[in-house]
Amino acid sequence: MLIWIASYPCSNELCLLDAMHRRYGFTWFEADLPDQSAYAVTDAEHAMGKRSAKGPWRRTYEKALDSDRVILARTNLLPRDPTQPFIYVSRCGMQVVQECARLRDGGSERELVRWILGPHLFGNWSFHYNRWTEAAKPGGSVFLKSEELLGSSDYDWRVLDSLVEREINTGALVNPALQSSNVSSLEGPLSDLYRTIHGSSAEARGYPPGGSSYESNIDTGILLSVAVEELTAASILSCTLQNMAGYIDSLEASKIEETERLRAYIDILKKKSA
Repeated sequence: MLIWIASYPCSNELCLLDAMHRRYGFTWFEADLPDQSAYAVTDAEHAMGKRSAKGPWRRTYEKALDSDRVILARTNLLPRDPTQPFIYVSRCGMQVVQECARLRDGGSERELVRWILGPHLFGNWSFHYNRWTEAAKPGGSVFLKSEELLGSSDYDWRVLDSLVEREINTGALVNPALQSSNVSSLEGPLSDLYRTIHGSSAEARGYPPGGSSYESNIDTGILLSVAVEELTAASILSCTLQNMAGYIDSLEASKIEETERLRAYIDILKKKSA
């Protein structure tokens, strides 16, 4: 049996994977690596339940489906196989975009804009969550906040116990050392841009909407160039992920919506800069 552990990048999903390994004894693998054998598992990762597999991702996936044991598949991508159960881990979007930008490019303004708009590989924070919400099935999916998991010493595991069909009376200590580093809130025009794109979605999920205005004064040239770059990158993405079986189907299903989203940004920005 396979269970997806899905999240947007930098959402502290490692804390859940580690806790589920110690609570249930489950092991997990990285589902976003085309060739599993190209990456070694460290001793620290092995202690958290991570396992490596030889050969293409598809082979590992099929073995997990046929296994009598529960195996977890970690992914930051869009849904690939909606027939399988999943646990979606979320984190405050403002924290996520800053952490992703910091890891990618030291947190530059340009990289922050890229992650607020949404890199082509993942879509933006709101889009990613909405795609997984659409894939949810009663009894086969759980949505949880990493803040709740990390913020309570007596997290209620009963929902997850039901999903994985395990009844365990002892809790699983969540290791706070595995969470992403704390970052300050977005400020000024960047915060307004975040509010424009993610404000309503963030509030619906119980997170701060960011900003004080839906009109961002951030440099139009940066917004326009990043949007154009992502639109171009999205058009060639399928060529670079041919061996990620299953993801291509999901990508094709969302490509029109993502393309229209980016083109709408470009049209607005062109009018602003005219």
